[in-house]
This record gives sequence, structure tokens and C-alpha cells, in this order.
Amino acid sequence: GLNETQIPEIDLGEIDGIRVYPEQPLSQTEKEAENLKSWKQVKLAMIPTQSGKIRIPEFQLEWFNTKTGQVEFAKLPPVTLDVEAGDFALEKPPIGNLFETKSPKSVSNVSESHVDANANKAPSSEVKVIEKDSWLWKSIALISVLLWLVTLAILLSSRKKKRVSDSSDKAKRSINKQDIISSINNKDLSGLQESLIRWWNQQHPENQVNNLSGIKPLVAEEMQSLIENLELLLYSPSTQLTEFDTGSWLKQVKGKGLNIQTVNQINPKNELPELYS
Repeated sequence: GLNETQIPEIDLGEIDGIRVYPEQPLSQTEKEAENLKSWKQVKLAMIPTQSGKIRIPEFQLEWFNTKTGQVEFAKLPPVTLDVEAGDFALEKPPIGNLFETKSPKSVSNVSESHVDANANKAPSSEVKVIEKDSWLWKSIALISVLLWLVTLAILLSSRKKKRVSDSSDKAKRSINKQDIISSINNKDLSGLQESLIRWWNQQHPENQVNNLSGIKPLVAEEMQSLIENLELLLYSPSTQLTEFDTGSWLKQVKGKGLNIQTVNQINPKNELPELYS
């Protein structure tokens, strides 16, 4: 199964007229009898930056259906939101020519008429604010449907081809054997599993794996035996850390236990087993 760190990120891209603010995602990995089940929940806040009709494009998520054995797509159709802006417009008095020269008499007449005109008017300072929140509920409904589809697709998928991109490689911290050794010394079985998979994919990009079972056929028998024992300890309900062979693990990791074995190294004599004894 997939570890929660291997679940792809959800990216809606840039949407004209809307700013997207992703919140911190929630994720968890659950261990079952024979595989892992992981899920990730992503929340996105959408804030319109303009009024009018705003179109949110179609979004689709690729996932692997373990029942049919095929890659499928979960699709969310495009949605058009009608955003109405609040009315904040205020009536402004016209501004005359500030540099116009008038005679004292005309200025006096203008001042008197201005005072008389405003004498019967009560000062107005009221500002009407109309709040339009229909777009907010539409956005919340859209995000809820999207999160439901993403959660459903992740729960149904048990394996997925690992995608390697330049952006993801830069975001991931490089790992070395010392990280693996630290997990061994601390008897951190989950950390050891994750470190082994990440280190293997980093060192052998041509032989990418998603779980420990993918490493076993490529290493020597001693390392295969240790990995099988680690899987039993990880998924056994009665795990005893005393059964973890720290010495053998350190010997193999510090030595050549994680080297890829060729066919001749696995079967040095390159002989078929005897049919009859």
C-alpha cells in the first residue's frame, strides 16, 4: 500500500478571479493485515477577487482500482459562480475650477447661495453596505464535494505508480544510510520501513518501489530474510521488539546488504536444481 507521504498533492492551479488558499492537510497511515491504508484530507479556501461570473474548471484525480485492476479517474465537473459585489458607491459633489478668478461680489453671492442651499438639507453620512454571501455557500459546497471525491479515491487505492518531478525532488530531503542506521538503533520499525523505501528509490531510480516487497527480489538472501522478518514485526498484532535483530541489520546496512544483486550473484553456479536425488 501507499504511505501517507507518497500520496500526491492536490493542486487546482490558478483560477481567474479567485485566490486559492490551501490549509494544512491532515493525513494518516493505517496498518492492516497485509497492506497499508492511507488517507489525506485537504481544505481549500477560495476568495473571489472580482464580481461577475467566475468559472472553476474541471478537476480530475487519477487512481488505481484494486477491484478491476485498472487506472481510473475521479472527475469534478466545472462550476460557474455568480459573484455579486457590495454597493459601496457614494455620491460625490462636482469639483469646480479651483483656479477660476471671481470678483468679490460674485464670490459673496456664491457663498450665500451655497449656505442657503445647504440650510434646508440635513447632513448625510449614511453608507449603505449590501453583503452578498451567496457565492460563499456555493464555494463551500464545491470544496466539500471535492474533498469527498479526493478522500474516496485515496481510500480505494492501494497502489499507485510513483511520479517523480523536479518540484517534488527539490521538496524532499535527501536521505542516507545514517538515517537507516538511526532507525535500527532506536528500533523504530515504521521509520526503518520508510527510510529503506526512500533510500532505495533515491539510490536506484531505475528500480522504484512502493513497499518493502519490491526490494526483496533485488537483494541478497540475508537481506531478504531480514526484510521478511521486518514485515512480520510491522503487521503482526503481537509484535515483540526483542525479536528485532539489531546486529544483523547493522551488519547488512553498513556492508553490501542493500546492493542490487545480479542473476549470477544470486545463483553463482548458474545451475538448475537437480530433478532427482
